Amino acid sequence: KLNKINQAIEQCDKILKINNKNDWALNKLIFFYQIEKDWFNAKKYLELKLKNTGENDSRSLGLYKIQEGRFLLSKGKFEESRKCFNEALLICDEISIAYYFIGESYSQESDAVYVEAEQNQVNKNPDNYNQYAEEMDQAKQLLSRAIDMWVSYAKLKPESSWMVIHFLKDGLFALDRYNEIENILKEILKNDSDNVDVIAALADYYNHMGDSESALKIIDEGLEKDDSSLLVRLIRLKLLFSSENSSSNDVSIKNELDSLIKDLVKNIDYQVYKNTSTDKDALWLYSMSNKKEEQ
Repeated sequence: KLNKINQAIEQCDKILKINNKNDWALNKLIFFYQIEKDWFNAKKYLELKLKNTGENDSRSLGLYKIQEGRFLLSKGKFEESRKCFNEALLICDEISIAYYFIGESYSQESDAVYVEAEQNQVNKNPDNYNQYAEEMDQAKQLLSRAIDMWVSYAKLKPESSWMVIHFLKDGLFALDRYNEIENILKEILKNDSDNVDVIAALADYYNHMGDSESALKIIDEGLEKDDSSLLVRLIRLKLLFSSENSSSNDVSIKNELDSLIKDLVKNIDYQVYKNTSTDKDALWLYSMSNKKEEQ
C-alpha cells in the first residue's frame, strides 16, 4: 500500500524460503512483477505456481512471453522481441496474436531502417547512393515479412482481421503491391462471410480502383448485415463524395473522411472496445499493459 514494490517482493521471497509452495506469496509475486512490467519474472513465478498445483495453462505462459516481447519491442529491440513472440508460439501454438506482433516488429524495424536511410541521404552525396539503395531494399524486405505475418493472423482469426487490414493496405500500397489486397480480403470473407470490416475494406479498394458502382453495392450489403458499424457508415459516406462529378469541396471532404477512417481504425481504444469481435488475447495484453488488477 506504500507503493514500495521492491520491498514487497523481498518479503514474498522470504515467505517462499520458508515455504516454496506458498500460494499467496506466489500470486503476489506474479502481481508485483506485472506492476513492474517484469514479464520474465512474472512468467517464472506463474510457472512455479502451475508446477505446484499441477495445472496446465500454456496460454497464460505464452501471453506472458508476448508481454516480454512487447516490452522489448517498445525499446526498439526488434530481433529480441521476435524471439519472444516465436517462443510464445512454441509454448502455445493457439496464440494467433503472436503473428500480429511479429508483423508489428518487422514493420517498426522497416520504419527505423527507412528513416535512417532518408537521414543518410539528406546531403545527397552520390557516394552514399549504394548504401541508400541497400537500406531502402532492406526496409522493403522487412515490410514484406510484416505483411506475411499479418496475412497469417487474418487467416487464423478472420473475425478479428480488422486489426490488421489497415496495416495490410498501407504496407501493400507502399510496396506497390496494392492489387493483392483484393485476393487477401476475399480469402478472409470465405471463412467469415459476414465480416463487415472486411466488406468495408473491399468496398474501399474498389473505390480506389475507380469502380464506385461495385464499391457502393458491397458497402450496402455490409450495412444490411450490420448497420451499426461506424467504419462501414463512414466509408459509405466517403463513397458518396467520390463520384466523377464531385466538386473540389467534395474532394476535400473525401480526403478528410479518409484521414478520419485511418485515425479511427488505428486508435487503440477503438481496437480494444470496438463493437465487433476483438481477439480476447489482444484485449488481455493491452489491458494488462495499461492497468493491473490484483489477483
